[in-house]
Amino acid sequence: MLRGFTLLEMLITISVMSVLLAFAAPNLYLYQQKHKIMNLASELHGFLVQAKSEAVFRNADLWAHIEMDSNPTVTGKWSIRVTDSEVSGAGETIQVMTGDRYRNIFFQSNHPSNQIKFNGIRGKVTNGTLRFALANVIEKPLNLRSSFGASRLIVCGEGGEFYGYSQCNSQN
Repeated sequence: MLRGFTLLEMLITISVMSVLLAFAAPNLYLYQQKHKIMNLASELHGFLVQAKSEAVFRNADLWAHIEMDSNPTVTGKWSIRVTDSEVSGAGETIQVMTGDRYRNIFFQSNHPSNQIKFNGIRGKVTNGTLRFALANVIEKPLNLRSSFGASRLIVCGEGGEFYGYSQCNSQN
């Protein structure tokens, strides 16, 4: 005798699966967003460390020019372009990072003239902060801070420990 599922058994199974999915979907979205900002923090940090190393390797000053759309949060239209020229849009482009994959992430720079200078002799980096946060959770921002005195690049949570990064303090 061939045995299959009855229509009633199928409907009950689909109903239970739908309820479980309805509860799991919001958590999956939050996990995806959390992973997105952690990935951005890691990629930005690695990008700037690589630019710093490239400046020392070349024994020449390099500049990272931060270019942003009028509303980079929604569009993801921002980029960081590392060149050998202090003037934005001039010189040889060495590496580029774009924000296309990071739509709906608040992104802000407080670096003077929206550029970061990497000293070619000692790798010192101009002081400043790149600030970024999930657009829907703006109260948990991360900072990528650069320090000329310590010649460091560090990612930290502004106002608390967020996404596995320690809280920012006056030393970092």
